[in-house]
Amino acid sequence: MDRAILEYIMNLSKQTRIKVCVEGVENEEILSVVQTYKPELLQGILLFQTLSGGGIFKEIFQWKR
Repeated sequence: MDRAILEYIMNLSKQTRIKVCVEGVENEEILSVVQTYKPELLQGILLFQTLSGGGIFKEIFQWKR
C-alpha cells in the first residue's frame, strides 16, 4: 500500500467534501492503516466475503428489510 497516495486522496476528499470508499481492505494491517484516515466507507475481502451474483441480491434484499 502506498500511504502517500492514500493520504493525498483522503486529504483531498476532506477538503472537497467528497465521500470516499476505500477498496482493497484485505488484511488487518491494511485495515489499521486505512482507519487512521477515517474514510466514510470500507470494502474488501476482510470485511465481506465474495458473493455470487444471486448472493448479492439476497444480501441486498435482506439488508433493506
